[in-house]
Amino acid sequence: YTWHVKESEGSVKVVVRRGGPLSETCHVEYYTEDGSAESPADYLAVDGILKFGAGQEIAEIEVPIVDDDLPEADESFFVCLKAPSPESAKVLQERVEVTIIDDDMPGIFAFKQSTYTVTETADVVELDVLRKRGSTGMVSVKYETVADTALEGKEFQAAEGVLHFDQYEIRKPISINLLNEEQLYDVKQFRVKLSDAQGGATISKRTHAVVKVKPDERIDEIARRLSRLMKEKKDLLSRHKEEKEWVKQWKNQFIEACVPSGTTYLNEDGEEEPPSAMEAVMHYISISWKLIFAVVPPADLCGGWVAFYVSLLFIGMITAIVAAFAELFGCMVGLKDEITAISFVALGTSLPDTFASRQAALQCDNADAAIGNVTGSNSVNVFLGLGLPWLLASLYYNAKGEKYLVLGSDKLGFSVALFSIEAALAIGVFFLSRHPKFGGGELGGTYNQKLYKGIFFITLWVIYLVMSGMYIYGDISI
Repeated sequence: YTWHVKESEGSVKVVVRRGGPLSETCHVEYYTEDGSAESPADYLAVDGILKFGAGQEIAEIEVPIVDDDLPEADESFFVCLKAPSPESAKVLQERVEVTIIDDDMPGIFAFKQSTYTVTETADVVELDVLRKRGSTGMVSVKYETVADTALEGKEFQAAEGVLHFDQYEIRKPISINLLNEEQLYDVKQFRVKLSDAQGGATISKRTHAVVKVKPDERIDEIARRLSRLMKEKKDLLSRHKEEKEWVKQWKNQFIEACVPSGTTYLNEDGEEEPPSAMEAVMHYISISWKLIFAVVPPADLCGGWVAFYVSLLFIGMITAIVAAFAELFGCMVGLKDEITAISFVALGTSLPDTFASRQAALQCDNADAAIGNVTGSNSVNVFLGLGLPWLLASLYYNAKGEKYLVLGSDKLGFSVALFSIEAALAIGVFFLSRHPKFGGGELGGTYNQKLYKGIFFITLWVIYLVMSGMYIYGDISI
């Protein structure tokens, strides 16, 4: 921070402000230090102790200034602080600069800053013209605006005039009106020039200042907000339209479920042909299922989430029906529930995954989707298909104060061990298939390679069924 004092004023008072608790007394030592101004030619050096009473926030250090008649440049000295008391006190700014302005000369005109920056939303820019190295007598200087990338009448209003300085006056502002008729996308600038100093004063080498007008980021932010609001409004209208569309789609699902697919088939002549006899028979056999699954909402509703959860519900219902009929079939032919579960129920619930994996293998360049579908499906079957019922049953019996026990687990160990061995063999086949002699990839290969692999995996499944069945019926034991 710099203090300014005219040589003719005789003295300068430097204010020392005290912060923190004011309940106690304290003091700090002060002294002056020469800069370009020297004591006693330009000022009288002082030192001492500055005391603060209880509750006192401000104290002043007065330094005498020597007024002479010699024209000279502006000079400065320093007022310094040290040794605060008590020991807990600190000096945040140890010294300040005091500039003595020589007012024995008319002075030199200069802009306070070389560049002034404002935003396009400002109405006025104010430039300070300083009178340095003297302030004796009445002087004046002309100013005028000069266009650059900013144009007169478009970004700013042209201005010119004369600044009059009275005796000892050292500062005058210039106000330039800005025009913001159009939004700016890059920085524009113009200049303000000083000329024709009168009364003995002169102009510094920096005769002009640059005014830069930059785009206001707040306008861009407002534009972004308006754009976002318009997009949200558009999305809202689009959702209303989509709501009407999914209602039509849902209605069409029931219509398509009731109409045989052959009625919409066009022959080579562009004429509609009636469904074939087999298509008609299969349609009326499956029409009840078609109507039931037409209840699943279209995928356009709520981003497909409603269709997803309703489909899961229907899959669960179909799985329960398959399990019930498989159990009934096993009871009719005299099979135990364990055999029914690992054969008919497993086959009925896993075939859709098999076909899905086959389709994924045909459509993709790698085996990730096909194998991931199988492992993911079985993970859901094991972790969720077993974990969720057991959790619900445990909570139910715990609420009744009873224990929930799963009986028959003595046969589970053999089944898991046999499955683990065959799973290891299957993984080994995958690794072996990567060798060029065996296909060079985890899936596929020549016709014979695919045939042998298919027979091998089907054989593993048959072995699993036969061995598990023999163990369950007691034909083998471990």
